[in-house]
Amino acid sequence: AMAAAVDLPTNGPLDTEKLQSLRDLVQTSPSITDAQHGEKLGVVLAATLNAEEGLVDDKALALEIMSMIAKDPDNVPWALGVLEAIDESFEHLFVKEERENRGGGTLHFQMLRVLFVILGENFTASHLWEMTNQNIQACVSSLSGFIADCDPGYLLFALRVLFEFTTVDTYFMDSDCTSMRRLKGLTAEFSRTNNELIRGLVGVKMFDTLAMRLTPLVSAEGDRDEAHACVGLTLRLLHNLLLYSTESSMQLRKALTHSTLIPGVVFPYLQRLLSESQAVTSPGCPAARFLRQVVRTLCVVTGNIGVFRQGMLEDNLTAKYLAIEALKHDIPSLALLARLNCNLQILTPGGVPGATAQGVQAQNTWRQCYDSLPTDSKEALRAVFHEEDPTVPTTRSTPTHDWFVEIVGPAPEPKEPPPAPQTRPPGESRRRKPRGKKGGRGGARGWRRARGRRGPGGGSSGAATEAQMGGQSVGEEAASAAASERPDVSRCISKLEIDDKAREEMQEQEAEDGDSEGGESVESLGSASSGEAYGAMLMFDSFRKRLLS
Repeated sequence: AMAAAVDLPTNGPLDTEKLQSLRDLVQTSPSITDAQHGEKLGVVLAATLNAEEGLVDDKALALEIMSMIAKDPDNVPWALGVLEAIDESFEHLFVKEERENRGGGTLHFQMLRVLFVILGENFTASHLWEMTNQNIQACVSSLSGFIADCDPGYLLFALRVLFEFTTVDTYFMDSDCTSMRRLKGLTAEFSRTNNELIRGLVGVKMFDTLAMRLTPLVSAEGDRDEAHACVGLTLRLLHNLLLYSTESSMQLRKALTHSTLIPGVVFPYLQRLLSESQAVTSPGCPAARFLRQVVRTLCVVTGNIGVFRQGMLEDNLTAKYLAIEALKHDIPSLALLARLNCNLQILTPGGVPGATAQGVQAQNTWRQCYDSLPTDSKEALRAVFHEEDPTVPTTRSTPTHDWFVEIVGPAPEPKEPPPAPQTRPPGESRRRKPRGKKGGRGGARGWRRARGRRGPGGGSSGAATEAQMGGQSVGEEAASAAASERPDVSRCISKLEIDDKAREEMQEQEAEDGDSEGGESVESLGSASSGEAYGAMLMFDSFRKRLLS
């Protein structure tokens, strides 16, 4: 019926008028009930995409029709067949659009829509990175357009892909890191990419787009599970952007200050969580993890952007948070709240306690909570509070921080370092490892590499909410406290924790490489500068296993 109504040609491309008529029909009935007509429709759409003289708008319209038909899971094999039929003429036009428009264009946006519909949650940032030939501006531009008007069922998938662009796995999954020099190179490359990502997000006003889509979710009428999943990914996105930003940090902070994302989404989401305190049944329940994730992100936000501090003080966050019975003795929660209060500077700069009503209430509430802790919990809180954690910046050298140190006590004495391992006997040789390959994934197109990997065609699963917000734990547990949720920072580790034997072998390998190539020998891991400390966080699990093996 669809083919007859539009009068489809046998195998030639469709003109604009027929494409528009076909789109109108598909909007009312996207199912393909006749295999013969479906095959004919696939042939003419592929011909439209491959036509050398065809208009770009016609090709974009053909892709839009494909995405509408593929929303029916039964039509996914048909859509994959159309993608299989795309030839080099379409790819040449795709590349031309990248060159002429640095941020991609209509074809990129519509192809992204098709891939999201076909692959669903299996579509990743790595696929989009390949599809755009490693063009971060094209990735951001396409995602911005998709997030702005996608169906609610695909919003979670799009936010996950956006978050993945702040993680090292997206860019260096195929890289082989066998030396500290290679690690430093990957760190510098990731820093450049992250700054370019920030400039792209600011350029397309992504934070305003996110605020527009997420504001209805955090209201009292919004779906609770969907709000947890979508806002949780956004919080982790903000955390990583603020943590990794270097020369683009000022541009990022200015964009967030002028956006409604923090006051219009993050703050109301926190208030909603606090108002649903009955859902917090234990420190390990999902609701408690959601709260800690918000506080962790706000630590980064308030540590970098002072304009949001006063609003949070007026909300009396400390009293509301500690009113939740299940979290009163939870050491990770208390440590995070103490760091946030240091950033909020609940004492005035003059150092006079009780200069404001909010400061008095926060101090009294915190003191009462601390006094109710058992002795071993107080020691655990002292250890966690003084722990150096680069993923949760804390404002120090202020009256507020001094006040907390006075309560919890000074930093514990550092542990004795382990004895140095025995050196290798003189003359013993060490087989040289092959040098690693360069990072990056190459320019293969995402729809060619990803086809055949079918994911759910759409819809957001409430069961996946906890996995979306869980995050990965990094670093070691402090004292006897329960493990706190670190930000995802994508399976990274927060510090260089390589044993002495591995360190010695890496340095010897670097010395051999330096002698053979006339290069410099790398400096000791233990004396890395503060700037290189961020390189440690770029070591995800596969890197660490290679280094320690």
